[in-house]
Amino acid sequence: GLNSPLKVFNPAFDLTPHGYVEAIITEKGIIKKPFEGNIKLVC
Repeated sequence: GLNSPLKVFNPAFDLTPHGYVEAIITEKGIIKKPFEGNIKLVC
C-alpha cells in the first residue's frame, strides 16, 4: 500500500539530462537536434 516501507528504484523512469540526449528514436523515425523543428517531420 501507500504506507509501505519498501523502497523501489526503477531506472526506466530515470531522468537523463537534456545535454546527453543526441537523438530520440521512435517507430516513425529518428529525431535529431534541433528537436523543436525536427519533431514536426515525424509527426
